[in-house]
Amino acid sequence: LDSLFSVFPQADRAFVVLTEPDGELGRHWVRDRKDRETTLRVSRTIIKEAIQSKEAFLSEDAFSDQRFDLSKSIAGFSIRSFMCAPMLDTSGSAIGCLQIDTLDPRGQFQQDELDLLATVAMQAGISVENARLHEEALNQRAIDRDLELAREVQLGLLPKTPPTVEGYAFYDFYEAANKVGGDFFGGGTDDLF
Repeated sequence: LDSLFSVFPQADRAFVVLTEPDGELGRHWVRDRKDRETTLRVSRTIIKEAIQSKEAFLSEDAFSDQRFDLSKSIAGFSIRSFMCAPMLDTSGSAIGCLQIDTLDPRGQFQQDELDLLATVAMQAGISVENARLHEEALNQRAIDRDLELAREVQLGLLPKTPPTVEGYAFYDFYEAANKVGGDFFGGGTDDLF
């Protein structure tokens, strides 16, 4: 977010919001160029429209833009112009969006800047997806370690040799269907057959 202020010098605020697996808006981060106290007071309509349509939006003059009902968001922050672009993963699903806005009536965003923000949002979407995949891989690795430990404990509990009963010869083979299996021998001789 901080780097967006370098790319868009007229921007006053920048934020990113991610979607939850169920499609609802989730985690978000906000930056204000002048480090003013900032809360996420933005138009959910714009965000949801960008995520659902997978299209970037530009409002050169937010006060007169008739596409959305922005009265509360605009009045609260005196927003003059804004851009919103969806973040897409590699499958093309929207996983969040980036939005920047300006309070300066002379600092209107233009179409070429929207194109740039859309490109940044695409890269950010891939980065978020990669981070999520990395987190899933770490979680899976932890599960695999736990299963390997359970397998070693289970193998340690199995008898090292088959039971000996006069007049009988036993042969055995044990391999778990998955990483961890069930009991091989029961507690008594009744369970041998």
